[in-house]
Amino acid sequence: MTGNFAISVVGRLAQVAPSRSCVPAGLSDTTAHCQTQRIGGHLHRNRDLSGESRLIGELIASFGMEVRVVDSGANALEAIPNIPAARGLRRFLRMNASEIKSRYWLPLEASHEATAWEVLDAAYGDQSRAYHSWRHISDLMQAFEKLAALATRPELITTAIFWHDVVYRTRGSGQSRRADFLNVRDSAETFRRYTRMNSADAEAVQELIMATTNHLEAKPSRERYSGFSRDLDLFVDLDLSPLALPWEQFASNFEDIRSEFNWIPQDVFNSGQAAFLRNLFARGDKLFRQPETIKMWRAAALTNIRRCLNNL
Repeated sequence: MTGNFAISVVGRLAQVAPSRSCVPAGLSDTTAHCQTQRIGGHLHRNRDLSGESRLIGELIASFGMEVRVVDSGANALEAIPNIPAARGLRRFLRMNASEIKSRYWLPLEASHEATAWEVLDAAYGDQSRAYHSWRHISDLMQAFEKLAALATRPELITTAIFWHDVVYRTRGSGQSRRADFLNVRDSAETFRRYTRMNSADAEAVQELIMATTNHLEAKPSRERYSGFSRDLDLFVDLDLSPLALPWEQFASNFEDIRSEFNWIPQDVFNSGQAAFLRNLFARGDKLFRQPETIKMWRAAALTNIRRCLNNL
């Protein structure tokens, strides 16, 4: 790969040079000890870094490259050249909260209470969240952009993406793991407190959110509008789409989820994740629902799941 090209790193431009010094070897090596030089000092891929530094570190860990911030500028995501290495970088880029707000939230702002964005930002910006953060929302929004033409009511799906993980707590009472259903239920209820949508649309979004309680079994209660069942299928597929990300991202996401459960012993966490992944793999024919998402994601997701299970 030669020459310079622009990438979106919290509104900056970066220069990327090939390096083979830090290619991840597997789940336990996704935070390879790499260094990236930047004007003003050195940055390392640690969990307490800013969004910009994290993203730089992720690019390094994923693609074995040295990244150096050389200038500032506007969002340059679309400026990445359409070559294989650059396409890999494009898939790995994530937007920060301000970019997500300007690109996706502002069209929805009028349908929410004035303080809704602050509620979302406090949740997804919580430093204790490693996976269920703005990074996850960015992944889903960018995946949805490619498939928005399939949606009957894309604004409802976008709203559901914003709210579906707004409540996410891993610990229940004592040392017990909090049931996922409770997080989903509380997320849906939080959405209802801050929406100004009419009751029919709000109930549709609430059902989309609740569908993530059981991705493989979720079914619409009724056809709330013409095309609702297809929208529900698409939304559930989007929430599972990170399973099909490039392996380095998949492995990094696994470690991020582990970080959210750092109070659980490693062997207990691995056992639980293995059971979850084995269930997905055994039912791989139902992992995605729509022809387009099956074609785009099923094979890659099953490959990642198999590889992950082999490493556990």
